[in-house]
Amino acid sequence: PFDQREPALHDGGQPSPEPAAELSVPCLSLLMVVFGCCCQAPVEVLATTDRGCGDLISFFEHAFGLMVSARGALAEGALLSRPGSPGGSTRRSMPLRVHAALAVLGVLTSKLFNLALASPLPAAVASSLKNGFLAANAVVGVAVLGKRYTCSQMAAVALVTFGLLCTARGGGGVTDGSGAGVMFGVACVCGGLLARALTGAVQEAAFHRYGFASAAEVLFYRNALGLPLFLLQPQGLIHHMHSWRADAVGGLPW
Repeated sequence: PFDQREPALHDGGQPSPEPAAELSVPCLSLLMVVFGCCCQAPVEVLATTDRGCGDLISFFEHAFGLMVSARGALAEGALLSRPGSPGGSTRRSMPLRVHAALAVLGVLTSKLFNLALASPLPAAVASSLKNGFLAANAVVGVAVLGKRYTCSQMAAVALVTFGLLCTARGGGGVTDGSGAGVMFGVACVCGGLLARALTGAVQEAAFHRYGFASAAEVLFYRNALGLPLFLLQPQGLIHHMHSWRADAVGGLPW
């Protein structure tokens, strides 16, 4: 009733090592959702207590992404090579102009969302509207990529979008500012959603034409080319950086 076979031996007569346990895809997906929610809550609190600090947060996000992806991009040789260049098995998969376009669209997305959080629009309403990427992806997919969706898919997108609108409707009243400021915040959220969807469309088209690029290459160039764009308006970054050196920011103690 018991398996009494000897363990498999590899070269040298030693037992072969057991394969390392790996996390399953559902477990990794769940961890990503949990960590994403944990990261989003402090950002919303800071954006509410210190309005206008979103650019500083985005600046540090790009700096961290650059540090994390630099090692992988260097190991792949994706910094100095060009698509089609002779020699070597590793090279940059996509042209620099594609990476520049992705970086500009990524910064534009962050800027628009940061403007929405800095507007009189309540943070809870802005966060609810930011989840309407399904409708934005559908619009960009039809207009830019020429995709066709079934009636059931469009109905599902419409149902989810309606639920988000209902959630935003009950997200609380406007605490300060006029109706024009609120409409400006809503317009910034919609623009940010379209910019993010357009980023995905450009990346999808580039992958289809040039082949799939590694995550390290895409992240490195997006952060390296996008980071200087935040320095075009250094006054806001310096102002909020000085305010964060205090013991409390907007009544929120560190």
